[in-house]
Amino acid sequence: MAYTLQALIAKVGVLRVEHLAPLHVVRLNDEVEILPLASELRTRFRIDFLPLTDDGASDLPPGLAHLCRELSVGGMLAYVEAELFGGSGTQAYALFENGHATATPVVGESAINQALRKLGVCAASGIDEFEHVGLGKHRDTEGWLE
Repeated sequence: MAYTLQALIAKVGVLRVEHLAPLHVVRLNDEVEILPLASELRTRFRIDFLPLTDDGASDLPPGLAHLCRELSVGGMLAYVEAELFGGSGTQAYALFENGHATATPVVGESAINQALRKLGVCAASGIDEFEHVGLGKHRDTEGWLE
């Protein structure tokens, strides 16, 4: 079974998107919100599909980096992406805070868990941060818009 995710994630109150309406922010567990970068939004902001995991880019495309800088003015956010099939795949993240990238993007097996920890997510015993906040609810980014 395949899983893809491309989104911005932050603690509640950071993703102030009113001036960019209509954007679809979804509340997750542990005071976390996700802004799914579904196809319509990617087209609107000229964002490539999974640039780090699918295309192998080492930097975020300009449109995506600009959006991350703009939305991180209110605090830390993580751009995350994942592409998994049959239990194997790749994840990536890039962190932004106060309008600036805080480091180069990270690609790795548990990159989204690392990003969530940096955002202050502390998973319950026996599960990881990804499961703790509820990122497994949908198998595809588009599913978050339902």
